[in-house]
Amino acid sequence: MSNRQVYLTLFIVLVISLATISEPVVALENRISLSQQRKDFVAARDALTNGRVETFKRMSRWLESYPLYGYLRYDYLSPRLHRTTDVEIREFISTYADSSISHRLHNKWLFNLARRKRWGTFLEEYNKGENKEKGNVKLYCYSLQARLKLKLS
Repeated sequence: MSNRQVYLTLFIVLVISLATISEPVVALENRISLSQQRKDFVAARDALTNGRVETFKRMSRWLESYPLYGYLRYDYLSPRLHRTTDVEIREFISTYADSSISHRLHNKWLFNLARRKRWGTFLEEYNKGENKEKGNVKLYCYSLQARLKLKLS
């Protein structure tokens, strides 16, 4: 065997060794990270519950990759629908479209829009959602009221 072949063989063995060693290290880092994220999630939720919104915002930025992050966003947005932009609410609904929190926030937003008599946005969102299929009578009544206010047939 030439020196070149020996070095190539050693290099291949080294690469394979590093790959097999790094896998458990990455898994351990992920476990530690997830464990820390759980603690941070609880702390962020507590901060929001206790009215420390700036602390919540700072902490929640680090949790965007956490599986339950959407619930933090829901808890933040839900009581603030009257002062949150339509774009931000739509973004949440789109991001978590397959989740119950998306549907829940969408319905709360529809009721909020109706209370504030934002009929154009209400109808636009009502017609997008599953509200007609689910038979929410109050939302259906609001949709009729919106159509009357906007003089639509």
